[in-house]
Amino acid sequence: MTIFVLLAAVLGIIVNRGFEGVVENPIKGFYFAVVGFLIQLGIFSYDFAFSKYEYLSPYFYIISLILLFIFVLLNLNYHGMKIILIGFLLNFSAIIANGGYMPQYIDKLTIAGEFEKIELLKQYGHFYNGILGSNQTKLKPLTDIIAIGKPTFLSGVYSVGDLIIIAGLIVFIFEFTKKRKRGGTSHI
Repeated sequence: MTIFVLLAAVLGIIVNRGFEGVVENPIKGFYFAVVGFLIQLGIFSYDFAFSKYEYLSPYFYIISLILLFIFVLLNLNYHGMKIILIGFLLNFSAIIANGGYMPQYIDKLTIAGEFEKIELLKQYGHFYNGILGSNQTKLKPLTDIIAIGKPTFLSGVYSVGDLIIIAGLIVFIFEFTKKRKRGGTSHI
């Protein structure tokens, strides 16, 4: 997902001839996004994953998602955020239905070349925000079922919600970097 965001940012700056729009366009509750991402950085680290507090991962993950949800809601004046909201709600539904984890499948992870993650999921049943998918997985079509193996920089396993979020991020970045028109706004 990071590669898409970086590419969209570079293209947005090129197409919009700079990033003057970043200064002009309002964004609300940015601290919600920052705290949400910081929580995820913490719980998605090896140190935390192998600590005695690892059992708290789904709770911290849900808290981080709620903070990100608030950030998205505060910025629905951007079309990109409306798209992100749809993907977010799809992912959030799958995560809540499966006990705070996103189900992942060995066959999909194999296609993406994520062999270390496969071993960790087999050994522990869950790792970071992922849990081993099974016949008991709820809302399976919303879980990580889209595997990309090549090209390597895109490889990974994604959910439908992830793809919608990526599309929304691209739209949002273009809106956010666009200069305002005189007498109006560029994002409404």
